[in-house]
Amino acid sequence: MRHRTIFACRLLPLKRCPSGCIQTHHFLFGVANYPDLLRSIILVVFSHFRSQRKAAPKWESTQLWIPLTSLSSNFHVKPKILILTASFGDGHNSAARHLAEALEGQATVKVADPCHLGNPVINRVLCRTYREITTYAPRIWAWVYRSTDRQDFTKPLPFIAKTEDAVATLLDKFQPDLVVNTYPLYPYMVDRLFNKERRRVPVITVITDSIEVNAAWSRSPSDHFLITDSHTLESLSCQKVSPEIVSITGFPVSPRFEDLPKIPSTDPIKPFRVLFFPTARSPHVGDIIRTVLKHDTEITVVLGRNLRRLYKKARKIKDEF
Repeated sequence: MRHRTIFACRLLPLKRCPSGCIQTHHFLFGVANYPDLLRSIILVVFSHFRSQRKAAPKWESTQLWIPLTSLSSNFHVKPKILILTASFGDGHNSAARHLAEALEGQATVKVADPCHLGNPVINRVLCRTYREITTYAPRIWAWVYRSTDRQDFTKPLPFIAKTEDAVATLLDKFQPDLVVNTYPLYPYMVDRLFNKERRRVPVITVITDSIEVNAAWSRSPSDHFLITDSHTLESLSCQKVSPEIVSITGFPVSPRFEDLPKIPSTDPIKPFRVLFFPTARSPHVGDIIRTVLKHDTEITVVLGRNLRRLYKKARKIKDEF
């Protein structure tokens, strides 16, 4: 098998193509379904412009009305969308950033991290701790993650009071027509703040978990959920979330992916190509690469800033295969 190495771009492609195959449905939902994600957001925002009633109606699961204060006689006013994110891992930020990028020109969008705005020092410590635990003590993180299933987030938590104050400031200053959450605690805060004589607007939650969904997501007071795949939908259904308020959209990715050549549905995807962005601090980089290469796959390892730390390990694995 011929190998190709592109050191100028700091890419180290590794290949092995024996018999066998690899399941692909867990890997492809991000890019392929991205237009549906944009359509879901836009439809929620624009589909009810015809409802210009002064008194907000009772919302039904499939009918979201946007009570635009700025919408008087100008039908073409852009809605104001507030996207709330958090920096615990990059998934929440990535979803928020790409949503904002996709909505550019179609809405006035503000992306904010209330955890950072409320208490930047503690937030940095917590983010660092999160990275350490998820990298070096994943079992501890699994215990913490599952323990939140039993936590009641409908009541204010003293240790995140400043975060909730930051959310309140954002709502008061930006006056959004729609709130999008990419972190599970924010819908609870937004709901409590709406109950304090604030204008209530629709709330959409982008669930960044996949397949196994924490109850903090499913119990959150949201008018609509955007999820990655059908497996996540099954998980939400088991937690008694109505399918009527759930849309399978894939994970938010940059609209720039739309410019890439499309893979036809008839493509056998052999070999299946994996693009891997490892972290130098992960002790499992070698195991992950070797496991992927046991199937009919081609893996490209992006070393980037980890070139010095990971090059010898990646080169050794390449020589093995």
